[in-house]
Amino acid sequence: MSYVNDGNPVQVQAEVKDGVKFWTIDMSEQIRATRNRAKQVTSLNARLLQAACAAREAARTVRSEDERDALIKKARRYEVTANLDRWLSSPGLLPPD
Repeated sequence: MSYVNDGNPVQVQAEVKDGVKFWTIDMSEQIRATRNRAKQVTSLNARLLQAACAAREAARTVRSEDERDALIKKARRYEVTANLDRWLSSPGLLPPD
């Protein structure tokens, strides 16, 4: 038994066919998907609007025109995304034909 860099045990086997050594690796026991199971306290729409407000507030304090324009663009993107989210989750949205 051997170990991969992350410390998980792996089965490594060598097999010789026609004078050539073939290696097989079995990692099936250790492969497992992990997900972040944290629940969000606020809705996506509320978080997007808070981020837009924060970006607009930061744009008011920045002196550089380029940075200000970038922050205003970012705020507008957050607002558009919030509007799209609200539209997509509305009950009157019809599926395409």
